[in-house]
Amino acid sequence: AVIWTGSTWQNGSGSANRPALADSTRKLFINGSGANIQSDAIVSYAEIASGADVTILSGNSLTVQNEIINDGTVTVNNFGSLVQTHSGANQNSGSGSYEVKKIGIVNPNYFNLWSSPIQSADILNTFNGANPCDVFVFDPATQLYSHDYTQGFSTICNGNPVTFQSNQVISGGDGIMDVARGYYIPGKSGGTRTFTGDVNNGDYNISIQQNPNPSTPQANWTGDDWNLIGNPYPSSIDAAAFVNENSSVISGSIYFWDDAQSGNFDDGDFAVWNTMGGTSSPNSATTPNGSIGSGQGFWVVANSNGSVNFTNAMRNSQNGQFFKNDPQSDPKAWLTLEDSAGLTNQILVGFPQDATDDYDDAYDAYKEEGNAHIAFGSVLDTLGYAIQGLAPVVPGSEKVVDLYLRSERSGERTIRLDSALAMDDHTIYLLDRKTGEEHDLSSGAFTFSEGYSIDDKSRFAIVFKRSQSTGIKMAY
Repeated sequence: AVIWTGSTWQNGSGSANRPALADSTRKLFINGSGANIQSDAIVSYAEIASGADVTILSGNSLTVQNEIINDGTVTVNNFGSLVQTHSGANQNSGSGSYEVKKIGIVNPNYFNLWSSPIQSADILNTFNGANPCDVFVFDPATQLYSHDYTQGFSTICNGNPVTFQSNQVISGGDGIMDVARGYYIPGKSGGTRTFTGDVNNGDYNISIQQNPNPSTPQANWTGDDWNLIGNPYPSSIDAAAFVNENSSVISGSIYFWDDAQSGNFDDGDFAVWNTMGGTSSPNSATTPNGSIGSGQGFWVVANSNGSVNFTNAMRNSQNGQFFKNDPQSDPKAWLTLEDSAGLTNQILVGFPQDATDDYDDAYDAYKEEGNAHIAFGSVLDTLGYAIQGLAPVVPGSEKVVDLYLRSERSGERTIRLDSALAMDDHTIYLLDRKTGEEHDLSSGAFTFSEGYSIDDKSRFAIVFKRSQSTGIKMAY
């Protein structure tokens, strides 16, 4: 076994006898306080003695292939990962506790999407200082925001007494975070939230529903079938594995709310991921790379009524950063619209080998408009898309993709090519049908000015022209 004695490590394969990736056949015993996991490690089994403690430091992971017997304290720091890989139900035991620390947004006027990595997390204790009336869940049965409190629960919101009525709470609401449900919760000074209890481990599921938009004054969006769920584990999960496991009940795209931490505008919006890649929101310079972080809530669209499943087989240790660059190699291009106030929206258009020019569940992500001031998308069957996958452009031909632009503010707008991948034999133009201009985006951004707002799906298009050979070289 690899052992922490309370002062030294014994028998590990890492530096100073610490546990390491080569210790997958060994057990781990923590027999004193002050143990730190400061490099990635894999063990067969773990046991933490009464009064002992171990901390998984930020950026590091501890993978336990079987059960954990915890009679002490296990702490998982922000960006650390506790991964378990056995199949089936939870096998953990012990009288100890776990602490999972996550750093969220700091501004109380903006929201994080949270999901609990532990069992039975009390909402108002875990998110102390949050205004109870600003803690939201989404009820898929009504497609409206609601609260997870008991009917008749009384509290103080912004200094005023409030009692929640039956039409303001979800069925089964109890003030405890449901495993695998997503929660909108405001930020706090410092940003750190600590989840304390028993970690979630093993198989979980949560029901989802396919329901139309109710078209009531409370529903100010055009989509429907939305469900707000979340990663239930103290580690990240592989988004592709999650989508593949649940492809019979959800579409292939995942939507992450990305609120601003400062600024004068209501400029929160969505980052989007599917198997073709990801797009950033206006508030992040990077894109989701296909790992869903611990504590992370996210949106999916239901294709049918049923349940989505989470298993240990989905878990990984890619938890050090929520948004990362996409590594896939299909030809694709990221483009951004920026308005006169500096607000931005990004889209992704790509050409997977098995995509079609019609709707593909695995590659096309509908443009969910989280920002009231600006929206940008490609167009398919009159609808806007944040990510669109199309059949590859035939060498020597071109493909025209219409663009959706909505911008409330008048003045100067800019459309730019952020980056392109595996498109050395493509030239990318912006077509302005109003002026007849065709602008090569590799030479620079396209800027135009109007003295009025825009809501248009036909004026602009992106033209992808592919050469007969691979002689054209484009660097971005």
